[in-house]
Amino acid sequence: MQYDLDLGEDVPGIIILDIGTTSTDLIIAEEGRTWVRTFPSGGHTFTEALIETFKLTYSKAEKTKAEAQTSKYRRQILNALRPVFSDLAQEVQRSIGYYQSTHPNANLTKLVGVGSTFKLPGLRKFLSQQLQMEVVRLDEFQKIKPSGRGAELFSNHAVNFASAYGLALQGLGLADIDVNLIPVSVVRDRLWANKIKWFGAAAALVVFGSLLSFARPVLDGRYSEQPPEFENDIKRIIDDAKALKGRFEEIQQETDINAKAGNIIQTLDHRDVWKHMYSDLSQMLASGNPQPELFSGDPDLVSAIPPAQRRVLDLVSFDSEYPTVNRNASSSRTTGASDSDSGNPIVRCKMVVETPNAEGVSFINSSILNWLRNNQDRDGVPYRLIVPSGSSALIPGAVMVVPGGDEPVGDSARGGGNGATHAPAVATSAARAVSTGSQKAATAWSSARAASLRRQAGGSPVVETGGTTPI
Repeated sequence: MQYDLDLGEDVPGIIILDIGTTSTDLIIAEEGRTWVRTFPSGGHTFTEALIETFKLTYSKAEKTKAEAQTSKYRRQILNALRPVFSDLAQEVQRSIGYYQSTHPNANLTKLVGVGSTFKLPGLRKFLSQQLQMEVVRLDEFQKIKPSGRGAELFSNHAVNFASAYGLALQGLGLADIDVNLIPVSVVRDRLWANKIKWFGAAAALVVFGSLLSFARPVLDGRYSEQPPEFENDIKRIIDDAKALKGRFEEIQQETDINAKAGNIIQTLDHRDVWKHMYSDLSQMLASGNPQPELFSGDPDLVSAIPPAQRRVLDLVSFDSEYPTVNRNASSSRTTGASDSDSGNPIVRCKMVVETPNAEGVSFINSSILNWLRNNQDRDGVPYRLIVPSGSSALIPGAVMVVPGGDEPVGDSARGGGNGATHAPAVATSAARAVSTGSQKAATAWSSARAASLRRQAGGSPVVETGGTTPI
């Protein structure tokens, strides 16, 4: 504007008010000097006032503001914008008042409006009344006169070209003011951006020089020849070092007690299992409900009960073994509880009992086998008895026993019974029937279901009973 209006030292002071989108610049040019103040009020503020008053969208409010001069709702639009006019005028008055307080001899006679907001009807008149000075709008430039078909379009938008006009003059070196208003932080960032490539090149040179300084000693050491007089000494030192290293590894293996200590500690695991197993053994022997007279110690009371009527079970033997868990064992079984999903320790037990009771196998089943089935899961016992459903230890018929032998003969000895293919049959109860008045012994053998001890999922071992297996 100084170039176009020839604002020299002899020209009275003039105010240039540039209303932008979000802020307004007030520039006072007087006697070849300029004074600038920016405050946060712009065209967006006028648009927001229309949105709040008429409940319009932003694009609709912008269109209404641009067409305010010819709109039939011109009066309503101006009434909605009047508060914004007042705020703008107040900011301009404050700026002028501050400038005049610091420049008492200032002579400000004219205000030139720049920006599309000055196309609003009534704005120039309102500011003129409030400021008591002439307010004009920049509709044309004095020193540039476009021609051709774009001249009219240029004139219609001349109010918006002031900033572009000034920058073009500054680029051509025709502007009297060459002040750069770009923020210092932006200028600094641009300067550093231009220097990054030079910093990268310098860093690469430093790295290359460092590699050269380290490479030289390495290359010298690689190609240097060892003096002959030191070869024997060096070889001896290397051999001694290898021998010491081997000795150290041997001592380290001998003193490694981690595995041994762990194995010793594991011997304490499940110590309470056998306590409960012996308790269960006693309860199984007592499951036949023996007559109290048999344990009175009085021979007369004992002999008063015929042997064939005595409900007593005598333990002949109780053996146990610790087999390795076979996860695929269940694939070859026809009945019995599965242990393929456990992977826990197993203890297999074999129990042999004898009874003089005349019922023989039936008595064994009604006592020991029923006790096993009724006590599979109990609180306070660190294992579980698994008895397959639908199985029975009762074997029809009697089997003759060869005196002094362990294998029975007869029909049942050739197989039969439920689960004959169940490999881990572990607990065997034998019922021996003794005939009164005869020395001939007949034995009916029955498997009381395999009982294998293994750990449950929670860490407690379980006792699994297998299928019926004829012995």
